[in-house]
Amino acid sequence: MNRRILFVTDLDVWMFQEGSAAAGTDPGTPAQAPRSLQTAGNQSLYNTLLGYARAGWDIEVLTAKSLHAGTDTLADGRIRIRRVDLALQSTVRVARRLRNALVPARATPKVPEQPATTLGLGDIENPQRWLVFQAEMFARALAECLVRRPDVVYGYEVYGAPVAVALGRLLGIPSVTRFQGTLLGQWADHPASMRRVWTHCAAMRAQADLVIMADDGTLGDVVLQRLGVDPGRVRFWMNGVVKEDVLAALARVDRPAAGPGEPVRLFTASRLVQWKRVDRALDLLARLPADLPPWSMVIGGDGPEREALGRKADALGLAVRVRFAGSLGHDAALDELARSDVYLALNDISNLSNGVIEAMVAGRAVFTLDNGGTHHLVRDGVNGVLVPPDRLLDDGVLALASLIADPGRRARIGRAARAHARDHVSTWEQRMDREVREVSALMRGTPPRTGIHAGEV
Repeated sequence: MNRRILFVTDLDVWMFQEGSAAAGTDPGTPAQAPRSLQTAGNQSLYNTLLGYARAGWDIEVLTAKSLHAGTDTLADGRIRIRRVDLALQSTVRVARRLRNALVPARATPKVPEQPATTLGLGDIENPQRWLVFQAEMFARALAECLVRRPDVVYGYEVYGAPVAVALGRLLGIPSVTRFQGTLLGQWADHPASMRRVWTHCAAMRAQADLVIMADDGTLGDVVLQRLGVDPGRVRFWMNGVVKEDVLAALARVDRPAAGPGEPVRLFTASRLVQWKRVDRALDLLARLPADLPPWSMVIGGDGPEREALGRKADALGLAVRVRFAGSLGHDAALDELARSDVYLALNDISNLSNGVIEAMVAGRAVFTLDNGGTHHLVRDGVNGVLVPPDRLLDDGVLALASLIADPGRRARIGRAARAHARDHVSTWEQRMDREVREVSALMRGTPPRTGIHAGEV
């Protein structure tokens, strides 16, 4: 009998359905999703599901999101996605809109022409919606469990984790919780602030049999430690990367490095929100010396800061050199990466991101900040350029100018990055094989191996 796992989450898989690709895969290869479905969105969740399908599991996903409701099955039907309409949650949403319409909003001191540069506690906490989700999704998921009889229940991220743990206890089956990193690292040593984001804390404290936290530089291991989570149940793993997709983009684009007279292409990709700090890139570019070789910058992504960032670029005189490419599918973002010479990542909280990892796999020179564990992967002057955040607009300007002016240095750093990624960055297959082994051991009643890095290869 196939093993069965139920995922509970408030995230969509974020896959685009294109043409006949929705028909599925060739018979005999159930673990491979159609190529055109591997295009965009939440690659962590998608590749997690695919990893279990590859291992022969049947996967049911319950989510309250419906961003791409057309994609209901993946991996030849092994992954089934059910988007449930939570009536209570809809009622709360309507009530909030009604309240906002009736109660005048307070004037805020924010200047709309400037991008936001800080992330507040209120930006990540929505206790009313979280509580409603817990109550209603628990009932829906319990009904699903009574019909499907899963062997494991898996809570993905802050909304899904408590539901999964409660179901596991009630039904006497293993529970797993998974977090894609955390935004709480900046407040880990401030108990009063942590108490204000109690829904996140409650989710991470939920007593799952296995807690998987992404090692993405956001200090998730520190947060779990501060919350008193048993380290023997924690796995602190870096995400994998689909190296084949990166190499395919390089083959599609087949662009040589910028030669004499060609603009040096800079690239960054992220959601345009406060903590991604794309405004830093604009400030940095505006300070570059005027006598550098030609250069241009592409910013991939969209979000609430898009208009303010565009106004800032115009005000700094960067409109001719900087292009906002908007929201990009995964393949399109990799194509832009393949066309680039330098990848920039200047996030506030962490820069140990999928974009940085993919840039290293592609052999591109990475320019980033030495914060949030970036130095675990990037060595300054060897396989990338690391700049202290407080030195970005002085030392950082000189370092980026050097990369733009010196094609030989870019090439050396890019080669070293590619070699390091080849030897030290796991593929998603390797990363998920590790996880499936641990979860399979839980099903057999084998205690998890001690230590947050247990099971690493």
